[in-house]
Formats: sequence, structure tokens, C-alpha cells
Amino acid sequence: MRIIFLLFISVIYSAFPVLASPEAESPGIESTDFSSFKQPETVFVRQVINPLTFTIKKDDRIFRLAGLDLPGQTSYDATDNAIKAKEHLSKLIEGEKIRLYQTKTPDKGRLNGMGHHLVHVALVKDGLWIQGELLKQGMARVRTTESSPEMAEQMYEAEQQGRADHKGLWQEARYALLTPETASDAAKAFQIVEGTIVNTAIIKNRIYLNFGQNWKTDFTVSVPPGKRKAFAKNGYNPLEWNGKKVRVRGWLDSYNGPYIEIDHPEAIEFLENE
Repeated sequence: MRIIFLLFISVIYSAFPVLASPEAESPGIESTDFSSFKQPETVFVRQVINPLTFTIKKDDRIFRLAGLDLPGQTSYDATDNAIKAKEHLSKLIEGEKIRLYQTKTPDKGRLNGMGHHLVHVALVKDGLWIQGELLKQGMARVRTTESSPEMAEQMYEAEQQGRADHKGLWQEARYALLTPETASDAAKAFQIVEGTIVNTAIIKNRIYLNFGQNWKTDFTVSVPPGKRKAFAKNGYNPLEWNGKKVRVRGWLDSYNGPYIEIDHPEAIEFLENE
């Protein structure tokens, strides 16, 4: 009888799928650490304006996704990627309940020059981190700022995943990572350059990271005198970075060759583990 009963139970379980526990996380939930932000505000989204900004139902504030760069989005034109990014963002958040995360310091990193509220966003229903999603889909690049550097490491990981999967922007040659050799031919714009620091120097309290032997023509990155304390606070001494393979991003200009000035530590990635 015991054997017959066990066989009966086995048939029942095979015929009906086992329901997941309510406490179990769904595969889509992001285990994202928002501890660097103040307590989030929970709101409903009214409308997506463009791939990076949206409005909410509660009031007339306009919010912008912090830490992202989306090339090809202008007020009068948009690339295919920008159009797809807006469509994707609309499907993700329009009408949805979301959490808005802002910096803990009230007077730093909460507003941009246009009065938009800078936020990281997560869906309430499944915890999906919106910045991470757009980066993984290759629809945006990471662009932290001195006043809004949060989540840089996690965003770089998400961006790298999108790039490795050749999604979105990373399918187009014009958005490919530059090297110290190709930087001289690139447009003056926000760019990402990957290479190895050949040597470092300090002149008039400004640090220079040289990516070639000829500092008059080769690609160079500099840290201004007034920004060195921020690097030291993070435990960084750029003068010790000889031989480091890095990825640096910022406005590419020309000053004794291609040149980027960085004003916060999060603008540089170390690539030893890649």
C-alpha cells in the first residue's frame, strides 16, 4: 500500500507544476546596491519625453536618468538607436510605479543645468534598474560627472556586457572605443579611449598621464590641480599608474595631441581583470 501511495503522489506532482514560493525572487530582479543614495521617492510615471527624461503623475518635475550618455539624441533629430531607446524606456516605465534615487547631499548632484532632477530609477514591481537595462542593451554609454558619480562600477559592468554582446551603439563603427593611436583622428566630442599609461608626470601641480613616448603628439589625460584631492580621497595616486591598462572617458580635445581632462576618479576604469 505504501508503494502504491507514493506512486500516486508522484503522478500528481508530475501532472501539476510546482508553484514558486512568494518570497522567491523572479529572474528579472536586479540585486543593485542603492545604499549610496538617500531614501527613495516612490512615484508613477506619466510620460517619457526622450530616451533619458520623463515626467511623473505627482507633479510637473522633469527627471533625467543620471550617469548616462546617449549619442544621436537632439532636439531636432534622432538616430535609430535613440528612437529605439525611447521606445524601450517607454515600454519599461510609462504608467509604472518606480523608485527614484538621488544623492544624499541636497546641494550636489540632484539637478542639472536645465533644472532636471537627476535620478537612478528602479521598477517597484520587479526591482529592474533602468540605467543597467539601457546599458546592457547597448542603448546608452556611461557618463558620470563630478557631482553625480554614483554607481559607476555597476554601470561600467552593464556597459561592458552590452558591448560584448554587440548590441545597440556597439554595432556602429562610429561609437567604437578609441585607442591612443586613433584618438587623434576622432571628433572633438565625448569619447572613450582605451590604452596603457606609458608614464606619468606632474607639472605645476597638474598630473599628466601619457599614453606614448612623445608627450607633444601622443594621447594624454590630465588631472587638474584642484581635483587631485578627490582622487586622493578615493585612495588613488595617479602618479603610480605607470603601466596600468585603463579606459578613460571625457571631452576629447587637442592640446599637444589628443587630450582629455578628467575631474573625478570615476571617469577612469582599470582593466587588469578584463
